[in-house]
Amino acid sequence: MKIVTKEYKLYELDELKPTAKEEAILAWAKFEADYMTEDSAYWHCAEEMDKMSTPWFLAEKILEDHREDIIEHIKSNNFLFFVDGESVPIELYPV
Repeated sequence: MKIVTKEYKLYELDELKPTAKEEAILAWAKFEADYMTEDSAYWHCAEEMDKMSTPWFLAEKILEDHREDIIEHIKSNNFLFFVDGESVPIELYPV
């Protein structure tokens, strides 16, 4: 039997470099766009994009209208990221 241990450097949003921070914020907006329901705070953005027949711009619309809300959500939930802004999978979160 072998036990392998790997270390990861994990960062909070404000610790990321600007490009990685933007990537993290956009990724969260894309997540919201992909998994939102009618009771989402961002549902009106989905309706607007549907009216304009441009649903592929939903994540960008969410960021345009709710950027600070997305950032607050990330920070208040203490989400962590790799150095490039990629979200850390839940199984890697420190205990």
